[in-house]
Parts: sequence; C-alpha cells; structure tokens
Amino acid sequence: AAAAAQNVIALGEYSLNPDYYANFVQATSNGPESVWEIQRVENYTDNGGGWGPDSFDGTGTPVAVACGGWGQNAPSSDLFQQFEAGDRRRQYTATLETDVLQGVQMCGTPQAPGMAKHIIPGKKEGDFPRSDVIPLNWVLFRYSDVLLIKAEALAAAAAAAPAPIEAIDLLYTVRSRAGLTSPTKADFQGYTAEGLLRYIRS
Repeated sequence: AAAAAQNVIALGEYSLNPDYYANFVQATSNGPESVWEIQRVENYTDNGGGWGPDSFDGTGTPVAVACGGWGQNAPSSDLFQQFEAGDRRRQYTATLETDVLQGVQMCGTPQAPGMAKHIIPGKKEGDFPRSDVIPLNWVLFRYSDVLLIKAEALAAAAAAAPAPIEAIDLLYTVRSRAGLTSPTKADFQGYTAEGLLRYIRS
C-alpha cells in the first residue's frame, strides 16, 4: 500500500487544496486534490427509477441537503463525535444549525448532524425540474486519502519500532490543513509505530 500510494504521489499531479471545502463546491470541482470524482450532469433523466445513484441526494433539496427529506444520507452522531475541537473539516462535513455555508443556513445537532457537501447557493428546489438530479460531483477519493494510506502503511510496517518520521510528516500535513496542531510533530515522535498506527486508525 505504501508503494502504491507513493506511485500516486510521485506523479506530481495532485496536492492538498488549501481550502478543504473547495473540494466539494461546484465551481472548483475536479481540483488539485481530486483523484476520483463521479461526474454529474444537471437534470439527467435516468436515475434508475429513483433508487439509482441520484438517490444519494435523498432529501429533495439541492440548497442544503441536511434540511428536510428522509435524512437517510445524513452523517451519524458517531461521526460528529470523531471531530476534534478546532477541526475545520467538521462544519463542512457534519453540520449544526449554527453553521452558515456559502450563505446557506444549515441544520443539525450533535445527535443528528446535517450534511454540508451538497449545497448550491442561491438555488431553490423549484429551480430544478428534478430535485434529485443536481450537477454536484460525488467526491470519492482525494489526495489526502493517498497521504493517509501511505502514513498508515508505513506505521504498520514498522511494528514495534519508533514511529517512522515520514509517516509522522504525512499525517501532520493532513492535520495541519484541518487546523489541528496538537499533538505536535515532536509529540508524535515520541510514539511507537504501533501507537501512531492506532492514532491514524482512531
């Protein structure tokens, strides 16, 4: 896994997007961090009888998927609890009613958070002949995933040895973009490889 991840890194085609949320915005889709996105076309007519891939949106509004509808695609409370204090990714992943994204008032509580990654600002449900078919891509695999895969593989291969410096650097790069600076690099250097592996997987 480490070698496969390094092959992707060595291509030099990808980088972390400084703005995490830009990975999920229509105007900046297929950006530098995007490795695999399912391309979508607005108002495409075949959604598999309502149970095909377009059902991902699920709640009948392209404005803020978190608000209303069946809610079958909303983030779980368990996912919300995984975000550390100060993690910039939280409001873009599992929303609260106090969050405002792109001018859209979001919905959600820690027990039932909303979803932020399918928003088209300034649009209403009636703007689309079919509200379940909107032009936002599905982002399935990003460069940050590649970095974390390599970090995890390096830590797993090191067994009981000290945490590999390269694995620490990769993990810290992803965490820094999220605004997370604790533990510090120096803290991570005090971990065993097994301890770092547990941290990455937690």
